[in-house]
Amino acid sequence: MRDAEPMSMSIPMPTIGDFARASRLSAKALRRYDELGPLPPARVDPYTGYRYYAREQVELRRRRRRTRTGRCS
Repeated sequence: MRDAEPMSMSIPMPTIGDFARASRLSAKALRRYDELGPLPPARVDPYTGYRYYAREQVELRRRRRRTRTGRCS
């Protein structure tokens, strides 16, 4: 079994601020969604508490927003 790569060697994950801008949600809303469960971060740093999101989550959020506004394509 292989050990996980150090974070510095892997592709960086978007931070909560990056994800907030890309998804058009506030960081406060993302924290609330994490508490409630509909949009948890992909990773939370155990030492700092920083939230990181997977790039796929941005597209998932965009699709949900389009569905709610009726702009499905």
